[in-house]
Amino acid sequence: AGSRHRLASLATRILRDFAHVAGGGSNAGGSNVGAQQTRDEINARAPLAVDALKALARFSDDLFAEKAEEAFPALTALVRCEHAPAEVSRVLGEVFTAKIGPLVIGSLGKS
Repeated sequence: AGSRHRLASLATRILRDFAHVAGGGSNAGGSNVGAQQTRDEINARAPLAVDALKALARFSDDLFAEKAEEAFPALTALVRCEHAPAEVSRVLGEVFTAKIGPLVIGSLGKS
């Protein structure tokens, strides 16, 4: 169980870092070189972000619910990313459909 908790924390950290890069993709200096470097970094990190999302989606409902408070800020930050590749957005949608939605619906039934 400890390794799953470490994996959840690692996945969350990967997603938070990706969201920071992809969300901060607007190049304040306006240089084309800086914008290209940002796009290159986003594209290089995207497969890792997709794998992190898929890892979260494979967690049991109980473990996901336990880690949701830690992961939710990173997941919502990804929603706001204008520069995230389509694959990241697609898998993020799957995580919201498969994990976040049922968690919210379940919590509404408990109140």
